[in-house]
Amino acid sequence: MSRAPVTSAGALAASLADAVLWSVDTVRPDGLRVAVSELNAAGYQQPISRKTPVLSVAQLTAIATSGTWAKLG
Repeated sequence: MSRAPVTSAGALAASLADAVLWSVDTVRPDGLRVAVSELNAAGYQQPISRKTPVLSVAQLTAIATSGTWAKLG
């Protein structure tokens, strides 16, 4: 049985109110975990470079749930 991916979006911390982290975390029936995330900055504790991350949560979900991951193992 497959479980739906877990997604989240929000500010990283009060001191980084403009920083946004989007992530998708999946666990496949065979136990393979695929987690992808992105920021609207070049890295943690870096200045933001855009209002939101480049990819949407839907695009991150498509990456995390892609059947390609099963082929890599």
